[in-house]
Amino acid sequence: RMMKKISGLNRSGIVRLKKDSIYKGAYKKSVSSNDQILPVTEASASSDRETNNHSLNMRLYYENIREQKEEYKHFYRDEQELEHDLKKIDFHDEQFLEKIKHLIHTYNHTILSLSKFDKSFNTHFSDQIILLLQGYAELLFSIGIKLLVDGELLIYSGIIEDAVNTRRKDFYFLIGHDNSLFFKLYQLLQHVKIPAESTETADLEDYIG
Repeated sequence: RMMKKISGLNRSGIVRLKKDSIYKGAYKKSVSSNDQILPVTEASASSDRETNNHSLNMRLYYENIREQKEEYKHFYRDEQELEHDLKKIDFHDEQFLEKIKHLIHTYNHTILSLSKFDKSFNTHFSDQIILLLQGYAELLFSIGIKLLVDGELLIYSGIIEDAVNTRRKDFYFLIGHDNSLFFKLYQLLQHVKIPAESTETADLEDYIG
């Protein structure tokens, strides 16, 4: 009888151990599973990434607006200087050559700032200027001015000086009347404006947060 009782106790003890082992194993597995999910940590990381991306996008947006404003200011300043130089030239002026050279120099600044303006606002005003100049390329070259690919004008000092001294009337196509090349250039430059969509975007600047 005693042997049977001991034997029964051992069996019941084994059963309890197995139950305990199974329970503890299941508990550990459950904790491990919860550790791997980490819902709060993942959500926080995602939120941080979205905040950082938003801040970066907003910084780029404002930098682009400032850059566009600066490009327009540069172009407008150069365009005003070109108008001033054009009004100062007179065919009978003793400083005619120097003023023509200065006019070309100012024009080159203007076309370069206009090209930057086009790039910033995705416009094509400088292409219109170059297209107009291409129609006058031979006449320009005959008085010592060469049209370059980017729209700039290169002066050959010796040729232009000779042209001014011996055949100044050949400059008549360039300046001095309403159908002259530089008057047409000035008219095209007068039509350069910031695109309406860019203005609307700038107006919304204070409302984006």
